[in-house]
Amino acid sequence: MFIVVIDVCCAVLIGLQICIFILQYFFNIVLDLQANALGLQMIIGGLLFSFFGVYFFLTKIRLKYRNEMIDKEKTRRTDMEKENLSANLKVLQAQIEPHFLFNTLSNILSLIDTKPDTGKSMLLDLTKYLRTSLSRTLPEKTTLSQEISMIKAYLDIHKIRMDERLNYKIDVPDNLWQHSFPPMLLQPLVENTIKHGLEPKVEGGEIVIRAIQENDLLKIEVADTGLGFSDLDKPGLGITNVRERLSLLFGDKGRLIIEENKPHGVRATIEVPVSEL
Repeated sequence: MFIVVIDVCCAVLIGLQICIFILQYFFNIVLDLQANALGLQMIIGGLLFSFFGVYFFLTKIRLKYRNEMIDKEKTRRTDMEKENLSANLKVLQAQIEPHFLFNTLSNILSLIDTKPDTGKSMLLDLTKYLRTSLSRTLPEKTTLSQEISMIKAYLDIHKIRMDERLNYKIDVPDNLWQHSFPPMLLQPLVENTIKHGLEPKVEGGEIVIRAIQENDLLKIEVADTGLGFSDLDKPGLGITNVRERLSLLFGDKGRLIIEENKPHGVRATIEVPVSEL
């Protein structure tokens, strides 16, 4: 672009010289260049200023166009990531639901004959869980209240099966219940806790789910008194999926922290920025 402007300026200067030559040679009009030097300098200066103005104007337009193209590309990539996130969520559902559903239905069928009231209670919990997790189309965001309600039904089903070997507490302040929250982030953590922490332990244990807000950070903690890290050294698909979804949704601001829950057990904490919920 700069070379083009220089070329145009040179062409204008050459054109002025040609005009002066034509006026003198063909029309016998002699220009007093010394007398008109100031005027000529002003003309040339004005032309140079004009062309540089045009250059910067065109450069600004080009930068604006390039920024618009960059923004469009970012939007396209964001849309693709959201589509990928939605697909991953559906895959996660498909992986979580079948074995849990079949095991629960098998337990219900067994309880119908031996403990009909317990079987009925388990069926009601299953219905509540499925209504929350499957009946909806799983939007990008739900509320913490809906997620906790689904988790409670999920835990009640396992409590019927494990009886006194499973206890749980849910501690969520009133002002956080209606907070927006991505769906299906807590369920893999609770499932992992039961499968690897409490079920293999003869006496079972307790799960405590807490939610707190610290400035712009919402923390959801799932802690257990199970076996600890012995069976959790290699994170499973559910944990990996949670990490990937947090990264896609919140970048570096969304984290899953897994640590020891002293004196025994594991604590998994999801941290997400409230301003981006």
